[in-house]
Amino acid sequence: NNTPGSTLSYPKVQTFTAHPDDFGVIQELEAFDRGIVVYHTTLDDSGNKSNYRLTLLDPEDYSKTQSVIQFPADVSLVTPNSNTSQDQTHLNICVHSYTKPMKQLSIPFSKFGISRGRLISRGRYEMITDTAPSGETNVPITIIAKEDSLTEATPCLFITYGCYGENLSYSWETLPRELLDRNWKVVLCHVRGGGELGRGWYLQGVGSEKEKSVLDTLNCIKHVQSLKLTTPSTSTLHASSSGALIAARAAQSVPGIVSKLVLRFPFLDLHTAMSDPSLPLSSEEKEEWGYRSEDGGLGLGLLDLRGVISRSKVFITVAGKDRRAPSWHAANYINSIMNDDKVFVNFLEDVDHTGFEEEADAVETNFLLDDKSKNPGLWHRLKENIFSK
Repeated sequence: NNTPGSTLSYPKVQTFTAHPDDFGVIQELEAFDRGIVVYHTTLDDSGNKSNYRLTLLDPEDYSKTQSVIQFPADVSLVTPNSNTSQDQTHLNICVHSYTKPMKQLSIPFSKFGISRGRLISRGRYEMITDTAPSGETNVPITIIAKEDSLTEATPCLFITYGCYGENLSYSWETLPRELLDRNWKVVLCHVRGGGELGRGWYLQGVGSEKEKSVLDTLNCIKHVQSLKLTTPSTSTLHASSSGALIAARAAQSVPGIVSKLVLRFPFLDLHTAMSDPSLPLSSEEKEEWGYRSEDGGLGLGLLDLRGVISRSKVFITVAGKDRRAPSWHAANYINSIMNDDKVFVNFLEDVDHTGFEEEADAVETNFLLDDKSKNPGLWHRLKENIFSK
């Protein structure tokens, strides 16, 4: 009110402090007239991630909870969905699951506390959660499979990342369902360096602690194999972007722990990338990997992927227009592998770092399901495109 003689009035301002003991790991916050909605996963007494929750805080006092929605265990992520008005009467969300297609819900704030489990129908896959001992901690793992394959020994695709504090977020839409339908298991390794258990979990796997991301990946694989759910000869390790360096280092550290290594748009040549400050990832990677320019590296061995005698078949998808992980990352890594008859390359010439995921999924699946998919011409084509320039 700015009329002459009037007194200016200001809206009520509250400070909201989120404590891990109250909310666990917060993914999103949204503010409405009816309160603040906190999207979060809780942590159990052991510090492991539990079910996904939405908590509605009182608009008059953010320290008070109005109501809570707890989702079933197979819900992998809950995200906002076009909430455009602060005074809207419904909360619109997308519920992503490991075991069934994504579902869009519109929840009246007046019925916020009603359980949503009944709205999520039974899916065609099942999941279990477990932890793998790794040094001084336990690493959460998520195992997805068809019900009749969940406790049997079957081929297994392990997926790891462990970088930048990002969650290893997969759902029904992004899982390799063709593998699952053929009685494979998919195991998500929520290793240190990721964000599944909060910032402390990330900091345990960053900089000089980066080797723990590799250790956790190896121990997740060993744990599942020790449960007789798969074997080294039927195990595949998959990673994308910067996670590829974690996966490549893990496969190199324990030769034969997996029979196949699948790397998509891989960031593999850390030393060369750090030597060129014009590359998009250079400054970001220095903090992530603990890179020291004065001595040219980490001193942890993560840089040195050279001279590998690969006991695993290696399949690499390379994007020709990728500036974040240029194709020479893959080329230098492949050149360092002494028996490159085990290396297969899918070169997507007109693709950048985030494109053509569905095509990459299809070709990787063909490789995993059919060993006869070898195409030596792909590697020669990659060499021609990189080294002829």
